[in-house]
Amino acid sequence: TFKAPIVYLNLEELKTINSLKESELGERLTNVRDWLIISCFTGQRISDFMKFSTKDIRNTDGIKVIDIVQQKGNKSVSIPLFDPVLKIMKKHKGGFPRSISDQKFNEYVKELAKKAGLTEIIKGGIITVDKDGRKRKEFGKFPKHELITSHIGRRSFASNLYGKIPTPILMNITGHSK
Repeated sequence: TFKAPIVYLNLEELKTINSLKESELGERLTNVRDWLIISCFTGQRISDFMKFSTKDIRNTDGIKVIDIVQQKGNKSVSIPLFDPVLKIMKKHKGGFPRSISDQKFNEYVKELAKKAGLTEIIKGGIITVDKDGRKRKEFGKFPKHELITSHIGRRSFASNLYGKIPTPILMNITGHSK
């Protein structure tokens, strides 16, 4: 069976996406960009990061963390808020960007990634819908921007921080048990 490689955004690609000007993105893609950066630096599922609230933030030893209960698995986790997240929050007057649906996020994030020039052809899988409305995952080689969905935040977080922070902490933040 074909195992698609793990698609994630490295720190360089995240920097490129984050450096896109609001004037070239417009409000819709800027909003998606801000959420994408938040997801890549918190490692949470879209069902969790779209519900982030400032009331769940606390200071611990000078570090801001957000405490959430993950929807899937009902796990309580404390997530350190890294600089890129704090910068976005500052821009949003201390809060978070406007929330959007999973479907809109997944649609817009591909457009954002294309604007950021993530067009390299890589192996992966995309969901296709056949004439009867059945969804199938089609594996092959695609431009990277077509392979980006909300889940890329979790993979990017884990891939970029693996080896930089202790693995048990990384697992606790993402809610992974293995």
